[in-house]
Amino acid sequence: RVAEGAGEIAGFVVGAEDTGAMRARWWRSVVPGVAGRLVTGRYRLGRKTWRFLWREAVGALRGESPRVDLARYPAHLHVNVAEGWRGHGLGRSLLEAYIGGLRERGVAGVHLRTTDRNAAACHLYEKMGFRLLDERPTREWAGLVEGPVHNRAYGLRL
Repeated sequence: RVAEGAGEIAGFVVGAEDTGAMRARWWRSVVPGVAGRLVTGRYRLGRKTWRFLWREAVGALRGESPRVDLARYPAHLHVNVAEGWRGHGLGRSLLEAYIGGLRERGVAGVHLRTTDRNAAACHLYEKMGFRLLDERPTREWAGLVEGPVHNRAYGLRL
């Protein structure tokens, strides 16, 4: 969504109706292509990206990723609102538009993942009817933020 007259991106929502199918396409199409370009030197990842990917992979192996029943919550989403635009209802508007489209297509439910550190977003999700599906402590953020962090999964039945 572009801020009126400002010419800047104020926020966005992305997702997929069928997370399982999207993951299958990802592993079948995207990962092999990226891996091939990495191996041949046609694509490079920076140190921050490698660290992020490593922390994500280790966290997944340690069971730090919250579980979601994809039969009940097949769709997923990611929403982001630029810092200067938060608190003006833009996140809610983006979520309502996306959820409305999922409902129109008869999708059973939608889920998202975040951390307990994202308190304002967690509050918004809960106000919109999302419920906490699973929460797991994680060490992915160790050394980056102080104190414990929990990965969360929220879901909304449609």
